[in-house]
Amino acid sequence: MGSAMQREIVQRAFHGPADPEVTAITHGKGAWPVSEPMAQYLFRLILALRPRSVLKFGAGWSSAVIGRALSRVDQGGRLTSLDSTDRFCGTPWKEVRRLPNVDPVLSISDLRLRVGLEGLSYTYAAIAQVAARRGPFDFLFIDAPPGVYGRYGTVFSVKRHLVPGAVIVLDDAARSDEIAAVKKWARLLGGLECQVHDTAFSRGWPPARSIGRRFSTPRVRAGLIPQRQPIAKQEEIGSSRANESRTGAGPDHGQKAGSPAGEARLR
Repeated sequence: MGSAMQREIVQRAFHGPADPEVTAITHGKGAWPVSEPMAQYLFRLILALRPRSVLKFGAGWSSAVIGRALSRVDQGGRLTSLDSTDRFCGTPWKEVRRLPNVDPVLSISDLRLRVGLEGLSYTYAAIAQVAARRGPFDFLFIDAPPGVYGRYGTVFSVKRHLVPGAVIVLDDAARSDEIAAVKKWARLLGGLECQVHDTAFSRGWPPARSIGRRFSTPRVRAGLIPQRQPIAKQEEIGSSRANESRTGAGPDHGQKAGSPAGEARLR
């Protein structure tokens, strides 16, 4: 898909009829559900882009929205989510696992402080193993870690596993930390061109596209809408390893993470 066509899709997804099932997902889910504008946007965007493999940082109710969209795409797709706590994943992921044509994996992993090209940043301890097995990815939705840890390190941690033309969607992009993160991604990684940065829509987000430079291996066309123990806990819950005993609904945003990491890792 060409960059001009992708830009048109990214912008057109702001408008369209609301899906009633997506609307139902956004209501009555506690104090921090995925907002309806963001949910409808994600749903329309995935239906239009038809990604084969989605990576999501955060595992709340927006996972159910993405899974529902993937299930309606002819070929279906893979959904891989990472989060630092399972407190808010149980009910949404029960819904995800029931969806047809979706290959879901949820990984619960502590956050680790690492040092790399970007300096110091937090990332999920299990990301390298999960991405190596489940990647490459052509759609990335960044809805975590929580603000206190920052989302700056997310793209750096997974850059090697994004295919050429991958779309990145960053939630809460109206916040100052997220705005700074987008600028640093573009400056340090190159090849990112912001397609949309809407700070009025919901909490704000940007989509961007790659303009040809390589991260390390792939070029990325990004749709940027805006511990003390190395791996203290790490659990993967997939369609074949579902742990149905995990229950409880909660926020997509503002959730508590695992203990801060004290170990740095060079990549």
